[in-house]
Amino acid sequence: MEISFQSDIEQVAQRFARDLRKEIDRAVPPALNRVATTTRKAAAQQINKITGMKISSIRKKLALKRATRAVPIAMITAQRYAPNLRSFGAREVKKGVSANAWRKRKIYRGAFIGNQDRTVFTRVDYRPPTRNRRTIGRHDRRAHQRTRAGKAFGVRAHSVGSGSLKPRARIKALYGPSVRKTFMQDVVNRFIVETAKTRWPIEFERQVQFRMSKI
Repeated sequence: MEISFQSDIEQVAQRFARDLRKEIDRAVPPALNRVATTTRKAAAQQINKITGMKISSIRKKLALKRATRAVPIAMITAQRYAPNLRSFGAREVKKGVSANAWRKRKIYRGAFIGNQDRTVFTRVDYRPPTRNRRTIGRHDRRAHQRTRAGKAFGVRAHSVGSGSLKPRARIKALYGPSVRKTFMQDVVNRFIVETAKTRWPIEFERQVQFRMSKI
């Protein structure tokens, strides 16, 4: 008498193959997410080396979209962000403002720090000072009353220029390096690709082994 169990073996093999395929598919999203997280951290460090921005600020502007079983794609997107020069050790000097953006200290001529010491500005039509003095005919004005914010106060006698005053220059804020532009540079892109390619087989194998242990 011969009893054959070949059909049962084939059924088990097919079921095992289906289960194995399911576990492999389940291992893909977490592996991709781990690779994306590591790559985002590496990208932030690389941008920090180039720009001098804080890593914590850079990571906040590198948005991570995680992979799922339905959409097995992990995505890192660099958002628009360029901090003011005040964030780069800016200080006022005789010729303007000195700041350490792009890890290179530079003097921005004609710039100044305002907005309660929070922002670096520059004059749009700034011109370097010259040694030529502007002469204005002057006359003495007697003591008189002035009003400011609805309150009157006395002003003592003083000299007043008779010439016209130069109009105030328009100002604009000065910004440092951009996270998005730096993220798109070739040197950063190459570093990101190398990091992802290095981490993917490691993370994928770990996830597959973890899933296999559940079968």
